[in-house]
Amino acid sequence: MKFRYVEPLTDEQYNDLKKIMNEAQTSSVRKRAHAILLSDEHYTLDEIAEIFSKDRDTVARWLDRWEPEGPLGLWDNRRPGRKTTLDESEPE
Repeated sequence: MKFRYVEPLTDEQYNDLKKIMNEAQTSSVRKRAHAILLSDEHYTLDEIAEIFSKDRDTVARWLDRWEPEGPLGLWDNRRPGRKTTLDESEPE
């Protein structure tokens, strides 16, 4: 079985990921940051997938986005769709 890990993190990347993991507003971003840190510690794709209850391909996509995009790859891309009809005074 071939194992896949992220490239070794620099101290700056490690610190940025720890901060994102602890402070990001969305849980998906926090999970992705944590997954990158786990990969750096040589957790396998299968182990990370089990930790986050995701499939192996999802975790592989997280790592694939990290490689070229760095921290920006942790956030979701904008998606097309209808704009919200709520104004600022209405609860979501």
